[in-house]
Amino acid sequence: MRKLTVRLPIVVLVVSLLSGLLLGAQSSTGTVNGQVSVVGGFLAGARVVIKSSGDANYTATSTTDENGTFSFTNVPVGTVEIKVYDAQSNLLKTVSATLASAGQVLNVAIQIP
Repeated sequence: MRKLTVRLPIVVLVVSLLSGLLLGAQSSTGTVNGQVSVVGGFLAGARVVIKSSGDANYTATSTTDENGTFSFTNVPVGTVEIKVYDAQSNLLKTVSATLASAGQVLNVAIQIP
């Protein structure tokens, strides 16, 4: 019985620490919303690729809607690089912005000349 009582607090401590680490990892993200515009309107159907300095392995892709808007959730906090490509995969523009804190919603307006 004594071994069980000694081990139980250790198990509880380890589970608590792991839970805290996992929750901390989940809370270090934010949202990046944006709109891509061109002279005279918005750019629909553009491919948008995002990367974050907060996680070297993070990359995500989206396509702009009819209003030129895009959205990424669960983006790691850090400097984000956003690249916009046309339908032929030509790079149109690269912009950088900073997602400074967990839970932040960053809005980015991208103007294509």
